[in-house]
Amino acid sequence: NGGFTEKADNIQRVANRLGWVSTKNPDETINFLTKEAEKMKENVYRYLDSLALLGDNFCHKENPSCIKCPMSKGCKYYISHHSEKRGLFRKK
Repeated sequence: NGGFTEKADNIQRVANRLGWVSTKNPDETINFLTKEAEKMKENVYRYLDSLALLGDNFCHKENPSCIKCPMSKGCKYYISHHSEKRGLFRKK
């Protein structure tokens, strides 16, 4: 099923960019996030779906829409790729 693979890839990419996991293995990422969701008493499927949706809507493989992403403030990828640009516009 191609849909599951794409969804797993999205979850993997988003979790990695957020800095929540460092593994490149989607199965390991999903196992880790499933345990985290259970610890937080979150619905696992909704939790994973929300990450997959972030991948679909914002966190694209190429040219992610970081500025529009609701997770950008806490995202390691966003901070490392966009922090130098913010300095140009900062007024004191």
